[in-house]
Amino acid sequence: MKSFYLNCTLLLIGVTCIVMGRINLRSNRSVIKAFPQRDVDIGKAAAGDEHRVTFRIRNVQDNAITLVSIHPDCGCTQLGESSTVFPASLAPSESMDLVFKWKVAFADSTNSIRRKIGLHLLCDGKSHFEFLTLSATRSN
Repeated sequence: MKSFYLNCTLLLIGVTCIVMGRINLRSNRSVIKAFPQRDVDIGKAAAGDEHRVTFRIRNVQDNAITLVSIHPDCGCTQLGESSTVFPASLAPSESMDLVFKWKVAFADSTNSIRRKIGLHLLCDGKSHFEFLTLSATRSN
């Protein structure tokens, strides 16, 4: 129930920002580049396996950007050990490692899983949302 209210609150904030013109949904320009890539497939995994995945993000803008917050779509994905305090600023071309701990959990009828991690960024006074993805295939 708690996650329902959190999702409703985030939706309300997003709609309010769109109406006020603070979020640019028409822009296809990404403000970050993720390494090794935005979508990481860990391959075969069993339910309950724990994986540590590192994304390196780099500011590809001419101005500083701010990583305001991180929003995994499930409690099975958590920000790992990090000295990063949010909000965190990235100068042009500067990089930062984001380490996640992922405890794989499959729904009973599925053989694959995909988790999204939302990044809320500020660039030029406007909010941007970027997504990183983790995926796996059931091994048993």
